[in-house]
Amino acid sequence: MDNKELTTYEFYEKNWKDYGNKTVNIIPYSFIKSFLRLIPDKKDLILELGSGSGNCLKHIQEEGFNICGSDYIIDIVLNLKQKVDCCSYVIDFSDIEFLNSFIGNTTVKHVFANAALQHLDVSSLLNLLRNINIEGFLGFNLKEGSGEILLEDGRKEMRYQKRQIERILNEKYDIVYFEKTDDLMGRNFSWLNWITQIKK
Repeated sequence: MDNKELTTYEFYEKNWKDYGNKTVNIIPYSFIKSFLRLIPDKKDLILELGSGSGNCLKHIQEEGFNICGSDYIIDIVLNLKQKVDCCSYVIDFSDIEFLNSFIGNTTVKHVFANAALQHLDVSSLLNLLRNINIEGFLGFNLKEGSGEILLEDGRKEMRYQKRQIERILNEKYDIVYFEKTDDLMGRNFSWLNWITQIKK
């Protein structure tokens, strides 16, 4: 593919199957384990944002936790429903009003987002972090770097420094876990992984 600029939606709408095949066995075990050990009751409902190939969704379910998946590409959600025996929903998580309504109506207690939030523009990410309403834990990661990046496949992504995000998090959250990890696909960037909880 040439480097013609594509929206994230356009890219995944056209390439979701090939991209899913590349990532289905890429599982961030350390991040997931750190998140799940904080969940007080396996019956608590976890919502995964941006489930993609279902790699994390399936693993968390197989660990015995109550989880539902989501993505904003309908073909991805239909594929998730065939591959993983749990509910999956079409959710555009840049729409915080809808997301909070969904969380409230489905009694979601915890939210997990692996390799998903870097697709949001800065204002949408800040809006999500500042306004998401959850009782339990929010686990998410972002790519380390600076500013907006145009990838070879045409997608745009945002990259951040740890201190930038933690200035925002400290307004609302207690940070209960942080780890910087190498990219599991061997690409030349690191992931910044957080687990947070809204301050009591």
